[in-house]
Amino acid sequence: MALRRAIVTDDLIGIPFKNKGYDASEGFDCQGLVVEVLNRFGAMVEANHGVDSRSDKQITEEVDRQLFSQSDPSTSWAPIEQPEPGCIVLMKTTPGPWWNHVGIYLDEGRFIHTYKASGGVVINRLTEPLWKNRIQGFYKWTGKTR
Repeated sequence: MALRRAIVTDDLIGIPFKNKGYDASEGFDCQGLVVEVLNRFGAMVEANHGVDSRSDKQITEEVDRQLFSQSDPSTSWAPIEQPEPGCIVLMKTTPGPWWNHVGIYLDEGRFIHTYKASGGVVINRLTEPLWKNRIQGFYKWTGKTR
């Protein structure tokens, strides 16, 4: 899935943060933003905000089962060692064994995401002190696209 940074960021930067938000007109949380971006580029995913991501399942199962609802059994994520444009970045920002924050890698160490303290959608660098030690992994969409 090729990701063109200008298309992703032009209309998303500054959209307000909204807990469990999945609509650009009202605001996004991190998961809603990721679903919006992936769907723009043809991935068939939907938000699944009602699931607790702090289970004892392996992180790859967490991505499939909890980050996104699975409307088609052929949808899939593959872990990758190095980030690629369009992959998701999972992070752990609170104590516990599993991720609780997600963004989309853009390029040159930058990722787009939203969180309460940012006030809205922003671009940050993975090397910034707030983020560099919180990365749990990178995952590439390998499921169906439109």
